[in-house]
Amino acid sequence: MITNPEGKELTLIPRLEEDEVEVVKPPSEESVSLVERVFQKLASNSSSSDHKATTGHFVVTAVTSDQLATSHKNKGRLLEALTSRRIAVRDEGDKIVVEGGAATVRAPFASPADCRSSNTVVLERIRRLMEEM
Repeated sequence: MITNPEGKELTLIPRLEEDEVEVVKPPSEESVSLVERVFQKLASNSSSSDHKATTGHFVVTAVTSDQLATSHKNKGRLLEALTSRRIAVRDEGDKIVVEGGAATVRAPFASPADCRSSNTVVLERIRRLMEEM
């Protein structure tokens, strides 16, 4: 990320065609509130099966207690694997942030697809580690 003379932050992304880029605005407070209400309703009505609801552009999934337990187990294993290799991590609840934002791993912490990074070397190393778990 760089800052231009006007003080705006710019992110340089190599080799992208203009039609492949989409600027996404943050959701409005109203949208966030709606999603939270739907999720709370689904969570309160949750049984042993998955419940999904679509609200505009959002898909909300109520997870079962087994899925939540598996996610916590995966997260614990990943945190242990990263810290045992002396990799600095920060636990932020539903995600693990690696070395000051170099990578982020999101719940359910189960597959390499849950890992995101703009640094391909860091991304590949963490994905490889997740595949070994």
